[in-house]
Amino acid sequence: MFLDLSQYNKHRRTRTIKKPSKTNKFVRYVPTEVYRRETKEYPSVTTDAVMCVKPERHLYTGTLIKGISVLHKSNAVPVTNNQDIHDIAKMRR
Repeated sequence: MFLDLSQYNKHRRTRTIKKPSKTNKFVRYVPTEVYRRETKEYPSVTTDAVMCVKPERHLYTGTLIKGISVLHKSNAVPVTNNQDIHDIAKMRR
């Protein structure tokens, strides 16, 4: 359906235009105070004594393991006897 110019102008004048509501006014945001629970504060220990001691170095003192070898890529394998050395050289497990 087509409107002629007079009908179109009448339609434009009678059409309702939604205007913004005047009841909504700008309200500035005021942040509330941050909540922090009440906890006791314990002071840090203040001593001059140094309690760090270097640990003893671990040394193998037995006779079972003869050495360490590389089997595949960077896999370190303990060597317990001469047969292990030959197997590792041939890439056997």
